Amino acid sequence: MGSGVLFAQQKRLSLEVNYGIQRNFFVDDYDESPDGFSDIKFYNKQVMGSIGGLELKYRIGKRGRLGLGYAGSSNQRAISFSGVINGVSIGIIDFNISHKNRFYQFNYEFAAGGKRSDFAVEAGLFYLRTFQQEMELSTFNRRILIEERNFNNSRLEEGGAFVGVSYMRKIDTRFRFGVRSRFYYLISTSSPEALTITPVLSYNF
Repeated sequence: MGSGVLFAQQKRLSLEVNYGIQRNFFVDDYDESPDGFSDIKFYNKQVMGSIGGLELKYRIGKRGRLGLGYAGSSNQRAISFSGVINGVSIGIIDFNISHKNRFYQFNYEFAAGGKRSDFAVEAGLFYLRTFQQEMELSTFNRRILIEERNFNNSRLEEGGAFVGVSYMRKIDTRFRFGVRSRFYYLISTSSPEALTITPVLSYNF
């Protein structure tokens, strides 16, 4: 049979788990310069972060699969600050703020290069909810603001599309292991969101 994975010989259902790294294109794009309302802002996070998720796949035909999945990503930044604002001494030591994305996604995957190919290409749609932690120190407003903006309090939600490629090898009768890369694009804002690279383990029912 060779080393390739023949989609037609697989069970119809498979469950995949994945965890790896992602590059977020949005989290370092804030303007943190002082303005008339805030003297010190902590908005930006590290562009490199983690992502992991679960996906349920259903085989259709000999080379195609439909997928339904969830993924969560996180980008963080450690804040340290010391100073005096309005006569109050403030100290912040290695306090993490984060930007978290929750992807709810649907996709179609197609075995590239023939039935026995270990390579696959995919395209799909996703719905995104975001959790953004931010901090401001203001002498003008005489306040310290620490907040998490999310769907419940700020209606943070977007929609988009993604494309991806994967390489998966059969490691026994039910398991496959490989690596996948995806590029996420927000249609609702016309901007890129993330690029991911994740090892993937798949179990065929």
